[in-house]
Amino acid sequence: MTVIAWLWLAGFLTIAGLALRRPAWAASLYFLTYFALPKFWWWGRDSELLGAWRWNLIAGVILALAIAIDLARRGAWRIALTPGRAFETLAPRGPARWILILFAAMAANAILVHLLLAPEPEIGRPALIYLIKHTGLAVLIWAALRHPGDQQRFVDSLLAGACYLGVAVVVFGEGEMINGRLEHVGPANAREANDLAALLLAILPLAWGALFHGRWPRRVFALGTLILTLRMLYLCNSRGTYVSAALAILALVAIMPRDLRKSWIAFATLCVLALGGVAVSNAVWPRIAIPLADPQLADRSELDPSGSRGDPATRRTQLPEEREPAGHTGSSTLERLGAIPGELADKTSASGKRLRFWQAGLAMLRDYPLGSGGHSFLEVRGAPYLAQVGVYVPRSVHNGYLDEALDWGLQALILRLALCAAIGLMLWRIAHSPSRATRERLDASAFGAILLGLMASSWFGDRLHLEWFYWLAGWTLAAGAPLKLGRRETAAP
Repeated sequence: MTVIAWLWLAGFLTIAGLALRRPAWAASLYFLTYFALPKFWWWGRDSELLGAWRWNLIAGVILALAIAIDLARRGAWRIALTPGRAFETLAPRGPARWILILFAAMAANAILVHLLLAPEPEIGRPALIYLIKHTGLAVLIWAALRHPGDQQRFVDSLLAGACYLGVAVVVFGEGEMINGRLEHVGPANAREANDLAALLLAILPLAWGALFHGRWPRRVFALGTLILTLRMLYLCNSRGTYVSAALAILALVAIMPRDLRKSWIAFATLCVLALGGVAVSNAVWPRIAIPLADPQLADRSELDPSGSRGDPATRRTQLPEEREPAGHTGSSTLERLGAIPGELADKTSASGKRLRFWQAGLAMLRDYPLGSGGHSFLEVRGAPYLAQVGVYVPRSVHNGYLDEALDWGLQALILRLALCAAIGLMLWRIAHSPSRATRERLDASAFGAILLGLMASSWFGDRLHLEWFYWLAGWTLAAGAPLKLGRRETAAP
């Protein structure tokens, strides 16, 4: 194994040991295995020891085990023997109770649709397992983060994961530039440009919040993470994410509390300046960074059949005149954004095709309003409806709201929107509570931006079902109604 692989394994074992003392560390362990899963990176993909284990699943089991041990240590069994007290503890009042009820209702609805209405249950089973698994993850995060210090460690772990991605991409050249977009890099469910951009959208507001509060080392770290994240976001070249980020920032500038609004305006200004700087960095960045730093320097032909890039020191680099300009099919980011209005009228363009996918999805929804099970449009019932609009190959519907309704029914879409409203209400209350610490209010504001960004980007792809939505929900529950059992809670070490 490489030195980095040994360091990763040592870090995993150390954090696992800490998790048995305080469950919040198990959440950090989960993010270690999510962002830096060895089989996806050059330092670990060839290791038989690290490649043979499902580390992310192991981290999830450790998270559940750490919570169970901690609850037993605090005498939670006494509460379990008192039904009334157990209900008040596990179903807190206000939006938190509704969040938990809505999660349970969504899972129950998905199970019923899968059992009663899905024509191909085998095809839809992975989507059902995904929904139930990540609903459980949100509840585990809620149970693990019982103190503001735990919640801050959760945010810091996310920032550390994004920083690792940035270093791997920008410094060590992981990933490929295909048609001007960063592909084949990142966690398991974010290895395509659009999905990776959606993940980065869930990091940017948190990095901003860390810039305006805390000690200087943390602020410097947040600034570096922000720069690297913006660079990766630019390389992903996802128009939907750009638009979603702009809408989220503009909306929150208008609704933030007055004492935080100046910070939001400063953040918006910073984003504009940073994006402008990143936009011209294709010519500047390779000259101020490590020569192998930019993914656009990597020639796709250097990949071996297994997809491994091998040792970064042996990679061939392209001269500036050999590189393809950034942008889809040779277009710059600004050109891609400016082309949207014209594409909407052109049925053969990317935007025009998306409108046809939506038309096909609506036609199927009229025939099956109660849902058809997971992946029903792409793999089961969508082909005839796509043929009606002139599309003769299987395609996804490219709209998160339609996808939710097609899979699990209109009732599932209503439940999902109600869940977003409950989460948004709780985040609003945290951000506007004078009794809350500034850091908590900043983080709540940042998670509010993430929620709005995910909802906006769901018009262009299925984003609300992605894993970071459940991270957001778990943190919101923990910050708004922390689970308290047994002995008096103590500060996080």
